[in-house]
Amino acid sequence: MNRNVDIIVSGHLCLDLIPRMEHVPLSSLSSPGRLFEVGAMDVSTGGAVSNTGLALHRLGINVRLMATVGGDMLGRATVEFLNTRDPALSQLITVQPDLSSSYTIVLAPQKVDRIFLHANGPNAVFGIANVNFSLLAQAKIFHLGYPPPVAPPDRGRGRRAGRTLPPGQTGRRAHLDGLDSARS
Repeated sequence: MNRNVDIIVSGHLCLDLIPRMEHVPLSSLSSPGRLFEVGAMDVSTGGAVSNTGLALHRLGINVRLMATVGGDMLGRATVEFLNTRDPALSQLITVQPDLSSSYTIVLAPQKVDRIFLHANGPNAVFGIANVNFSLLAQAKIFHLGYPPPVAPPDRGRGRRAGRTLPPGQTGRRAHLDGLDSARS
């Protein structure tokens, strides 16, 4: 890795699958066995790694993304999507062949907010063992995004996530980004 990396963004990464369905009323979706014709499928990457990392990249910041994908078609599509932006972005993405990749199906029916169907995939087991601290020391800032979906939250209001980052091993600065998620 280049020693001039400004930021390493690590944590939650997924593939977003977004069927165009603006014409489908929400009330119709509760009809079992019904087929709905939708439009084209938009595909993008999602999660803190992609959302934060790609925004920083568009601003001209030298950024690398550190996350894990599964060894399936969705994992390959996730890495390829990042590679089309800049192959350097995916240098630190690892593939875990025995896992299915994380994805989110984003439903956006007519006149309502989006509904998210999410499979956590490798994010469920992403932890301190997946963070390469020797590479973090080469970056100015380390950003860990969405620790609640990455690991189950505790009642300690972030103390557990803070304990996963050994002092002095995250470069000059570390940033922790949270996300509230509904769990059933």
